[in-house]
Amino acid sequence: MNENEWEAMRWMGAAAEQGVAEAQWFIGGMYRKGEIVARDDQTAYFWFLLATSRGYRAALKDLDELEFRLTTEQRAAAQTAARDWKPKTATASPPTDPKTAAPASSAGTGFRIASERFITNHHVVANCQRLTVNGLSGRVKAVDTKADLALLTAPVGGTSVPLRAQRPLVGEAVAVAGYPLPRILSGFQLTTGTLASLSGIGGDTSQFQISAPVQSGNSGGPVLDAAGRVMGVVVSKLDAVKTARMTGDIPQNVNFAISGIALRSFLDANGIDYQVSQADRPLPTTSIAQQAQGFTVRVECWKLR
Repeated sequence: MNENEWEAMRWMGAAAEQGVAEAQWFIGGMYRKGEIVARDDQTAYFWFLLATSRGYRAALKDLDELEFRLTTEQRAAAQTAARDWKPKTATASPPTDPKTAAPASSAGTGFRIASERFITNHHVVANCQRLTVNGLSGRVKAVDTKADLALLTAPVGGTSVPLRAQRPLVGEAVAVAGYPLPRILSGFQLTTGTLASLSGIGGDTSQFQISAPVQSGNSGGPVLDAAGRVMGVVVSKLDAVKTARMTGDIPQNVNFAISGIALRSFLDANGIDYQVSQADRPLPTTSIAQQAQGFTVRVECWKLR
């Protein structure tokens, strides 16, 4: 995003949050098309709802077209968020000149672990001046810097994902859900692979290794088993360039996730009432992807330079 695009986005976003219907329709269109921001039909639907509620008739057609692309749960979550939404008070001065103090944007992935509670990596949200979850304002509730976990709160409705009860096994199938490379790719993606090792770098048993491809933007996303349950949290990938310099070989899909045990300890320490599932019936990958879209969210953070 160049400076002009960023400035336009900030001005339009501020107008939308203050209740300007045309700006709300414009922001909805950006999320619908995946322009500047990652494509997100549920967030687009939310902004179109606000615009139509303020009499902006141009948004009606967009709203009708999105009706058939969202699940019942996604529509209900967006409708609830729109009903509860309140415009923000306009600031007394215009945004700071981006050439001198423009916020730097970073992005990651998260997932809903309980109502309006989301998990992501601490490094995704560290030192945020502004934080959004699927485009809606969020805040950091708790962090564990050592485990690299963060608990977020945001008024984004939808289904919660259960944690896996059984211990993981080397060689079993895994899937990674998230929003990788948000400035290049568009929207939600799911990649698949296997659980390669029960420990991370240097034998770190608080992490495990997976072969499912991950990219920048996947950080904080769920690692799912064949039944669609969370078994870990994406945290990092092996630095291919550094490893190639050290070993003379380029590593392929060597990625790491925070273990389910570490995640449960973090949730227990913060009093989160999460679900645990014993069910282990394998699901088609297409079903896992469809379910994951309901609980996987895009996390964006703006930091002052």
